[in-house]
Amino acid sequence: MYINLNGDLVNKEQFEIDISNRSFQYGDGLFETIIAKDGDIRLLPYHVERLVNGLNALHINHNFTTTNIEGYIQQLLSKNKLSNARIKLQVWRSDGGLYTPSNNVVKFLIIALPHELNQKKIDRCTFSVQITISYNSISKYKTCNSLPYILAALERDSKNLDEIIILNNEGHIAECSSSNIFWYKEGVYYTPSIQTGCIEGVMRKHVLSIAKKHQLIIKEGKYNKEDLLSAESAFTTNATGCTAIQNIDSKVFNTNIPIIPLLGL
Repeated sequence: MYINLNGDLVNKEQFEIDISNRSFQYGDGLFETIIAKDGDIRLLPYHVERLVNGLNALHINHNFTTTNIEGYIQQLLSKNKLSNARIKLQVWRSDGGLYTPSNNVVKFLIIALPHELNQKKIDRCTFSVQITISYNSISKYKTCNSLPYILAALERDSKNLDEIIILNNEGHIAECSSSNIFWYKEGVYYTPSIQTGCIEGVMRKHVLSIAKKHQLIIKEGKYNKEDLLSAESAFTTNATGCTAIQNIDSKVFNTNIPIIPLLGL
């Protein structure tokens, strides 16, 4: 299998992490998980926009554009003979310094693995009691510190759930272990605002865009458990797609969600 390391295709066996790697030592970097379906790289402009904004927020210098990232990914897919793939683009600051970096040069790695989309409804779901998150200037980006989501996923699996919902430190709904969340009630779609501390998901952004195009009402805000549990339907979104929620605790939802077919997935 080949990978792309700083713009060059190399065999994965050639990749080694130096002990001074800043992503390894400090989590000093970002990542994007991107889906290719039938050779089409889905939602790439949204991925690149979030990546670039995140790098700027971390003061890491780069020259990434949608065009050059698409070129890197297509070259890698071709080399590995993949048309359906889960792609991980990881970027980090070059070696040097302790907490204070000695430079701001970007390094990056792109991996592509075979992937088939398999969307199942979420039948068992509840609210996390172990993990909360909070808003800060970089909380909307996918940083290399994913510990809250790892611990939420462990809690989910320990309770034999399909998904778990994370609240923020103010008790507002934020997101799920690896996805954003939406719900529908009386003609209006709702989703937590970025100020809750949730990730600014690319599929979340796509849903907001499609809703605007079709003149559907979506409200972003700070909502409590009761707001969600009084909804008619609910669904999660991430790079892989949208998944309807059937149950949260004892609440049963309608899984026929009109906006999902409009997304062109």
